[in-house]
Amino acid sequence: MSDVPEPVEFCPGCKSAEIVRGVKVGISNEINKVGLKCEAGLFQPGTEPILADLCDGCGLILRFYVTEKRRWVIG
Repeated sequence: MSDVPEPVEFCPGCKSAEIVRGVKVGISNEINKVGLKCEAGLFQPGTEPILADLCDGCGLILRFYVTEKRRWVIG
């Protein structure tokens, strides 16, 4: 996706270069998944996993993002 900001190389908080990329955010169980709601097809609801980049040095979350462009469910 071209709309996703470029990943940072150094943490703005502690200046560490120990950046962990693509960590999945959320909890899932057999009933529900946590993520951004989208249309999965034939008007079926789905969820797109939220990913995060974070600093392994201080724990600062640097960005949240998704990898797929979807038709998002608003409201």
